[in-house]
Amino acid sequence: MAVARYPFNKPTADLILRSSDRVLFRTHKTILAEASPFLARIIPHSAAAHGASVNDLPVLEIEAQSRTVENLLTICYPVPNPLLASSREISDVLHAAAKYDVSYAFVVCKQALLHPDLVRDDPLGVYAVACMHRLEGVARAAARHTLRFPYLLRPSEAMNALPAPERSWLLWYRDGCRQVAIRTVHFWYSSRIERAKNLTFECEECRDLDIPPEENLIEFSVDKEYFLAHTLALMDKTPCGEVILNDAELGSWSFVDTQEISCCGCREGIALAMRRFRADLAREVDRAIFPD
Repeated sequence: MAVARYPFNKPTADLILRSSDRVLFRTHKTILAEASPFLARIIPHSAAAHGASVNDLPVLEIEAQSRTVENLLTICYPVPNPLLASSREISDVLHAAAKYDVSYAFVVCKQALLHPDLVRDDPLGVYAVACMHRLEGVARAAARHTLRFPYLLRPSEAMNALPAPERSWLLWYRDGCRQVAIRTVHFWYSSRIERAKNLTFECEECRDLDIPPEENLIEFSVDKEYFLAHTLALMDKTPCGEVILNDAELGSWSFVDTQEISCCGCREGIALAMRRFRADLAREVDRAIFPD
C-alpha cells in the first residue's frame, strides 16, 4: 500500500488512516481529536474493535479517496491550507468534513468556493456545490456570476444535474435580473441618449485655447436605435454590467454616424466618449441589479 506524502508520513505518528483507495496516512491522535469531535470519540475504540494495525500502529478506515483525505487532514494540521482549485474537489472535502465533523473545513471550503478565479470561471459548479451543502451566501454570490454566461438559457449537463428547486430558483433569479437590466437600459437611454440632439467630446488637437474648456466641446451623433437594440440584446441574454463594460462594439465607432473624420485627436475623443458612456451604463445596470 502507498504511503501519503509529508506531513502524513512522519515516524512520530500514533495512528494510521487508510483511505478507500488504500493509501496510508500516518497521523497524530491529538491533532485529529482537536479538529474533529467525531474522531475524538471513535479513535479510542476503533482500533480495538477491528484489530487492524500497520507497523504496530492502529489503523482507522476512512471512507474517502486519498486526495480528499489529504485535503481534509491538511486543513486539520498546523500547515498552510490546501489549494482547492475545482468545485468538485471542494465538494468532496465538504462531504468528508460533514461526515467526520470537521467544522473548520467548512470555513476553508467556503473561502475556496468564493475565490475570484473559481467563482468567475465556474459559477454554475460553485452554485451547485453551495446548494448541495446549504451555503446560501456562496450560492447567491455564484448566481450573480452566472449572469455573464448565456448558456443557462439552453439545456446543459451542469444545469440538468441541479435539483429542480435550485434550478428553478436560478432561472427565476436570472429572469428577474434580466427585467431589471432591460428597464435600466431603457431609462438610461431615454435620459442620456434619446433626449440629446448630439453627443459631445473633447479634442486636444482642435481645441481653441482662447475660449473656455466647456465651449470647446465638439458634437457627434450616433445611431440611437441601433445602440438601444444592441444593448437590449446583450441584457436579454447576459443581464449584468460587466458584459456591457467588456462589449467591444459599445466602446467603439460601431454606432457613430459621423465616420468622415480625419483628425486623430477627434477620432480618439469620440472613442473615449463612447467608452465613458459604456462605463456609465454598466454602473447603472449593476447598481440596479445589485443594490447592496
